[in-house]
Amino acid sequence: MTLGDSVLDWHRLYLKENLVKIKDLVEQDLKKIPQRNARTRRKMERWLKELNYIIRRVVYAEEVLAPKLEKLFDFALNEKGLFTVLLFQPSTKNLFLELETHYCDQETILQECKYFPDMISLSETAKMLALLGDAAIDMAILHHIWKPRASDVGYLTERRSGLVSNEHLSKKCDEWGLYENRIHFDPPTPTKSEMEHIKGTLVEALFGVIYIEIGFRKVLDLVVHLV
Repeated sequence: MTLGDSVLDWHRLYLKENLVKIKDLVEQDLKKIPQRNARTRRKMERWLKELNYIIRRVVYAEEVLAPKLEKLFDFALNEKGLFTVLLFQPSTKNLFLELETHYCDQETILQECKYFPDMISLSETAKMLALLGDAAIDMAILHHIWKPRASDVGYLTERRSGLVSNEHLSKKCDEWGLYENRIHFDPPTPTKSEMEHIKGTLVEALFGVIYIEIGFRKVLDLVVHLV
């Protein structure tokens, strides 16, 4: 098996199912909280609001956005939960940290606690996908622009830098609908450079998913959309 044919193993994520189980747990507990415990009720109501928002985003990503990209790029994702993870931003982490602290620091550890480590790590996983995708894009682009002469080394460096710049990648991010469908609780991004950085990272993470699930050969095929 060649590098282009191989894929990386990945622990299956039942993202939507686990989120629904956590939401149901909070809903059941909220019903037991007396009205006089207003502070606790407000906290749990906020959790429910944020969980419902995330679930809606996850459902859209799995049922609309992923199939759209599968059709556009002619591939089949084996684990849409992994695709959806690339959309998670760091601002989602606090919600799951709060939930874990509330439910898993008790003497009786609830069954649902097994879901929280993966949920807490979603944004870090998205960063890992971007790191992997960044490396895969770099190599795939070099394959496409390669010139086998020492005098062309400067061209290769300059051309590659332009193609992998956040400014260039952000245009593809908009075209593919990744930025507006990210899952986050952030305020509006204040500067153009910060926005382009986020968009570039989302594109890199998408290629990271493709590399894990399908292999480098598909990255090599699809990077023509960037070149």
